[in-house]
Amino acid sequence: MKRYLDAVSPLFVALVISLAASHSMALGMIHGSDIVLIVPARPAVLKLAFDLQNMRDITLVSFRTQTLSGPGAPPPASPKLRGEPRQGKAVNISKPLIHVWKGNDWQYVPFHDFCSMAFIEKAPRTVIVIGDDQTVPKPLLQGMGWPCKTERLLTMDAADLINGLDPYFQFSSREWKRLADSYGLKLEDINEPKRSFNPYNIPRSKLPLETHDFRQEKGDTPPAVLIEKSGNQTNKAPDPSTLK
Repeated sequence: MKRYLDAVSPLFVALVISLAASHSMALGMIHGSDIVLIVPARPAVLKLAFDLQNMRDITLVSFRTQTLSGPGAPPPASPKLRGEPRQGKAVNISKPLIHVWKGNDWQYVPFHDFCSMAFIEKAPRTVIVIGDDQTVPKPLLQGMGWPCKTERLLTMDAADLINGLDPYFQFSSREWKRLADSYGLKLEDINEPKRSFNPYNIPRSKLPLETHDFRQEKGDTPPAVLIEKSGNQTNKAPDPSTLK
């Protein structure tokens, strides 16, 4: 009996692991990254988000507001993505539609799974939400109870986004040039004046003079006062007989 259990135990453990993995795949969970980038489903912002994902290991999440279907309803902000609720199914239009990029396709994330962070296995360190209050739905921000730091960039301008994301991504010189070429931006080296400054090239006549201010505290001995003698007084040599 013991030999039978010893033989079955490894198989049982492997089966449990396989079932757990299958369960995660069924839930659409991804491994996750240290940074989660949440962006509106707009072509220009998504293009920048994919460029950043090619540079760094990030989790990319996209959102858009739900709209009513039927005559006179506005078109969706982006093409229909796989996994969205079917037409005719009851949906809450006050909640945004959320998708996560899984490497080769977008995966729909139910709103309650997004709020509870049930769609990723590892909690991130930082979440960056792009868009102002008119772009980002309030339920999305209010529903995020994630145990990490949440930052916001209240713009969708490419230059402002790249500058605002640099503290988190620490772009290299090559990446700065690549991003500038991709979005038609001009690089400006703000540290160039500091590097070109050489104090040894400044003439001494233009250097500021050093001044020393002496402050007399209460109770200190006053400084000696030099008294100039009048012109009719002459200095006499001391009498040697008086010297001791």
